[in-house]
Amino acid sequence: MEYRTRIIYDSKIVKDLIVLQYIIPHFSRYMDTYLVLYSEALYYKFKKHVCSIIERLPELERSFENLKVIKIGLKNECAFGEFVGFVRQGNLQDEFNELIKNLENIGSNDVLILYGSVAYYLTAIGKKAFKRLIDMFSILPEGLTLFGFRPSCCTSPEINLIVDLYDVVIHVWKDEQSFDDSTFCFSVDCQFRNSCNSHGKLLFAEIYYYKQNKTVISEIFKN
Repeated sequence: MEYRTRIIYDSKIVKDLIVLQYIIPHFSRYMDTYLVLYSEALYYKFKKHVCSIIERLPELERSFENLKVIKIGLKNECAFGEFVGFVRQGNLQDEFNELIKNLENIGSNDVLILYGSVAYYLTAIGKKAFKRLIDMFSILPEGLTLFGFRPSCCTSPEINLIVDLYDVVIHVWKDEQSFDDSTFCFSVDCQFRNSCNSHGKLLFAEIYYYKQNKTVISEIFKN
């Protein structure tokens, strides 16, 4: 796919479902897939999600075993995937520098999922973080498939500038006309004319990607 994709969402539930139900099961089967987790709290939550999915669909266990995890936290441990990088949580600027070092080993045919929002860094250390973010994008290889996330409620001039670093922006929001909480609308904006502009609805059910045998993510970017 080779796109750098920004997903803007209005619900944390939909963010988790996109990552767990579509992105990881689809890409980790045939590409080296890296996941960056920020904080022990986020790691704990993600671990619970992984355990829940494997309990329901044991055939997906291999997908999470193949996952390569980079964790920013206080404990040098990870209960799932291949633990390939640890950044000790403390000084924010040092964290960002160490994260960039960990990302230098990622290859051009790999997938990178930035599960935690870099908006946290921008809020905490301001414009210096934006410069470091530019540095981070500069070291990422061409051909990398990247997924970044941002809640729709989180906005500022610096955060809005981040969009220009991505090839594709997907907006996902709850369908207000739906009678349940499982239907979301999406729109896709692409910097490359006629390559992936689209819109529609996503239906998230208890059945995960493996049973559906398809993925919305790959449908969006289908050539």
